[in-house]
Amino acid sequence: MILLLAAVAAAAACLVAALVLDGVRQLAVGVLAAGLVLGVGAVGPGHAERAVLDLLPVVGYLVAILVLATLVERGGVFAWLGGIVAAGARRAVDPGRRLVLLAVLTAAVVTALLTLDATVVLLAPVLVLAARGVGRDPWPLDLASVRLANSASILLPVSNLTNLVAFDAAGVTFLHFTLLMAPAWLVVVAAEHVVVRRVRRPAVAPAAAVDAPGRSPPPTG
Repeated sequence: MILLLAAVAAAAACLVAALVLDGVRQLAVGVLAAGLVLGVGAVGPGHAERAVLDLLPVVGYLVAILVLATLVERGGVFAWLGGIVAAGARRAVDPGRRLVLLAVLTAAVVTALLTLDATVVLLAPVLVLAARGVGRDPWPLDLASVRLANSASILLPVSNLTNLVAFDAAGVTFLHFTLLMAPAWLVVVAAEHVVVRRVRRPAVAPAAAVDAPGRSPPPTG
């Protein structure tokens, strides 16, 4: 019972740290939680060592891809993509439809190549600026970024950390994995384009128009 409580407490501490802390403090809580689990014997040192060694390639990849995405952003690639999306929309007969189409395709490719984090953190703000630059509502592009960051991350083993785990367990080659997922990826991207085009921004009532229960409206005369 003590071992179970220690494991639950460690997991809860890590979850709270991930939600409310950042940087070194998150690391400190994680180290303390690991020490608690090891100290009470919930996990043996040998098992912990094997788990760390198994996770090292995944963590190493995550660090590398985040560094790469940051370098790409600092090199102006995302701003360049936003410019292409905006320019393509301006030249179209229907700028709104072309804007959504280009945003969906861009988000899908960026997600597949640079992971979902790059799409949400780095690409989404650029697409919002592109929409405003052509006088369009940026909400559909923001929606496209969020949705495609999730659904378009199925194509490559490196598009998503979950893919890496499945890729390792499946025992297939990089190319085989990609060919297996490509048809589903194409269908998903097409479906997301339809969804983003048809979904409308939720209507929000102005705060002044909402009266407290039982209160008479103010006089107008």
